[in-house]
Amino acid sequence: MFIKIYLTMKNKIITDYLEYFVNLEKPGYAVLLKGKWGSGKTHFIQNLLENWNEPEDDKAKIQINPIYISLNGISNTKTVTDKLKAKLSPILYSKAVKVGKKVLEGILKTTLKIDLDINNDGESDSNISGTIDLLSLLDSESKNITGKKILIFDDLERCKIPIDEIFGYINNFVEHTNCKIILVAEEDIIHEKYEKSEGICYKDFKEKLIGRTFEIESDTTTAIKSFTKNSNGFFKQNEELIEEIFIASKTHNLRILKHSLLDYKRLIDETEKEYKNHPNFKIFSKNLLCYFLITSLEYKSGNTNIKHYQSISSFFNDYSTKSNSEFDKKYDSLIKKYSIKNSSFSLEIEELLNYLKTGSVSKYLKVIENNVFFRKSEEKDWEKLWLWYFIDDIEFNRLKKSVWNDFINNKINSTFEILHVSGIYLSLLKNDLSNKQPYLIIKNAKKQLRRTVKNENITILESKGRGYFNSSYGKQYQSKDSKEFNEILDFTISLIKNNQNNNSKTFLSDIFHHLSDENVNFIPELLSKTYPDSKTNYDRTPIFKYINAKKVNTKIKNLNNDNIDSFTNFLHNRYHPEETYTNLTLKKYHEDDIPFLKELLSTVSITKFKNRPIKTFQYLKLENELKRIIHKLDSFDFEGQDAQYY
Repeated sequence: MFIKIYLTMKNKIITDYLEYFVNLEKPGYAVLLKGKWGSGKTHFIQNLLENWNEPEDDKAKIQINPIYISLNGISNTKTVTDKLKAKLSPILYSKAVKVGKKVLEGILKTTLKIDLDINNDGESDSNISGTIDLLSLLDSESKNITGKKILIFDDLERCKIPIDEIFGYINNFVEHTNCKIILVAEEDIIHEKYEKSEGICYKDFKEKLIGRTFEIESDTTTAIKSFTKNSNGFFKQNEELIEEIFIASKTHNLRILKHSLLDYKRLIDETEKEYKNHPNFKIFSKNLLCYFLITSLEYKSGNTNIKHYQSISSFFNDYSTKSNSEFDKKYDSLIKKYSIKNSSFSLEIEELLNYLKTGSVSKYLKVIENNVFFRKSEEKDWEKLWLWYFIDDIEFNRLKKSVWNDFINNKINSTFEILHVSGIYLSLLKNDLSNKQPYLIIKNAKKQLRRTVKNENITILESKGRGYFNSSYGKQYQSKDSKEFNEILDFTISLIKNNQNNNSKTFLSDIFHHLSDENVNFIPELLSKTYPDSKTNYDRTPIFKYINAKKVNTKIKNLNNDNIDSFTNFLHNRYHPEETYTNLTLKKYHEDDIPFLKELLSTVSITKFKNRPIKTFQYLKLENELKRIIHKLDSFDFEGQDAQYY
């Protein structure tokens, strides 16, 4: 029998055994197929299921083909029974269409030995499937019911029915019918769920029901071929790169890989034709594919540190540097092997994450317009000077003078161009090709950077790529390892951090100092935005640290009554995180909100309203909530909590 799935040798052994198992007359046990989420368990069994479907060859018999049931989210056995009946009912309906209702009734009378005249009116009941116990089709040993009677129960680990109860239910089919039962599950989750449970021993129940257990093994090479067989030539040309990235990621989840390839395809499909027809599109899309897969595989596997990979944040703290080291070890060798450029050349990691989180391609479409692979503008003088060691002497002297004049006369308006120019002149000085001394280069660089960082409003959110501080415009910074260049770089970073702090204060001030009926219900959504340092969200920072409580109270007074209630609920949810997520608790940044909360309580408690009973009621509710929150925060032991982040 041909199996339409790519198999490892181990999976071929499983297939052979299952072929043997489903042909047993009455096995007396179930088979368990286990494997990690995304390992291909469901795909594996559904391909076999297709091959086990048999054509109906006798009109006088009822053919029962394999039945597949997902137990995901099911909380009682009645629902399982209903699902089984829903699978069996179409079999009778289809049979009635093929042979006629009267003929089917005759078959059922003979097979199940029942009288279908339920109403005793001399007429057969019109709803056949509603007048018989459909599960009796599985119990019957009549030769009029054919098929192997295979029942497949998938997603056992996601079933909400206690394991002893669902196993007892399934065991009934094993002991009292000729059904062949196959269970599919991520068994480790079941073990974890019941290893600490009192009175329920998973191992004991398993031994009573399951006779053989097999683990499905992912076959990366052939799985990738199956994912790409219907795609365009690009995926096929890069199958080796795809496989090496997947293996390096240690994800072991083919489902995530498949979804990642589909997400990438959508991004490329949105690309305008003028770029697709560009001679550099092939190398651009290869670079993008590499970082897209790395980002998607890591992010969808729960590794949030991926946001630090090739990120500017590595210049701010040791933690980010360690995160980069983690990914460098994984991917550097294959990046070099396939001549992949820095992610800043295609799309930065943070923008890839944004696409994965939101599905929005707008940023991608904007970035690609100015991408180094597709640029239409002529090279600037500093870009030509960057290749000083190749150019003609006359041109070199012209460029050296021209770029310096631009540098000292405020004609360079890009922060990253200033970094390039600084690096170039430090390199020229080192090679005795310029008399511009380090102090002069540093002095002018700092002067220009104060202007450009402010004018460009650069924050870490907008310049996250490690490539921007390693390279930009497709070029590495010259002298980037020198003491002088790093002084300029550190100065740039300090300016950006100041921008970051100012921007965050402005952002929070805009929310709370301009509170209104139009925006109060959007506070949680606004605070879920990424903080400028790219390490966390606003709601995981001391949001009220620089907020004026009296201004906020003035805004609260002007809210509708229901929106005052909404603001009260917002405060409650913020300081009771354990009610939303069981693994969360108060953190250090909550403590930093206490001064604001106490000041707000003082102003709220003295606020009075005339002839406004409902508003008075809502303010009293707000006052009491503030008291409870402050008491909770004052009583909480913040010692040892992270200073800012979860």
